[in-house]
Amino acid sequence: MITGHPWWAERSDDVARHTGFHTRFSTEKILSIIEEAAQPGNSHQVFIACLTRISPAELLSFFTEVAFQLQNGQMMRLGDTHLSEPISFPSNLRIIVTMDTLSFDWWDSDLLLSTTIIQWPQASFLSGPMFNRGVLLEEREFLQSCIRGREAAYRKVFPVLKRQRQPLYPLLQVEAILKRYISSLELATDEVMIYLANSWSRLGNGLFHPAPDRNLAIAQILLPRAADAIRGLETLRNRLEFILADQFLRSTAFLKALAAQG
Repeated sequence: MITGHPWWAERSDDVARHTGFHTRFSTEKILSIIEEAAQPGNSHQVFIACLTRISPAELLSFFTEVAFQLQNGQMMRLGDTHLSEPISFPSNLRIIVTMDTLSFDWWDSDLLLSTTIIQWPQASFLSGPMFNRGVLLEEREFLQSCIRGREAAYRKVFPVLKRQRQPLYPLLQVEAILKRYISSLELATDEVMIYLANSWSRLGNGLFHPAPDRNLAIAQILLPRAADAIRGLETLRNRLEFILADQFLRSTAFLKALAAQG
């Protein structure tokens, strides 16, 4: 657990200096966790770093900029530190942050490549230790079951989808509408399939709610990639609301939240 942003520094006489010290500490702490997670003997253990109550500055330097670098498989910069040589991001490391904000307004295509954003309006602080090494008994199994590739995702999900009639029709319908208004939008079907492929329990049960309006693939994966356009184009919002309102309540709520920001 790491304090994400030095909000306490706002009460000090030298805000910039204390903020710089804190950023350097956070950077060194995460780099040390990366180094430990990358050790060959730790490859089957799960490492989790949690930065609490970050600001947009940490979101940019620890996530958006890192996600952009990881498109090439390695990174040269983290936080306020420029590394002497590129390093890989360990596949057994997860970095989690919390951000106190009434509305998230920092959607970015680079950020969404490697980050999942969960809006949790009724979250509360969890007292006591969040992670106990003794609890994570199946770390090796968890890491082996994580799916990141397109082909592996389709192999896992296809046997389920092939029994359904047009199971991806709502997704493809939304995607087609977005493409009419955003020519540069990259198709997210593969990302949705990877999302679904990882939504399974260790016993092989799909972690899906039977009611379509309680499932999150469209709201979680597809709509955020077009957030700026949806926020700025009323005609696009109206078109999306027309096809989503009766069935996908969470997606409709996402659209309304973006409209309020516009």
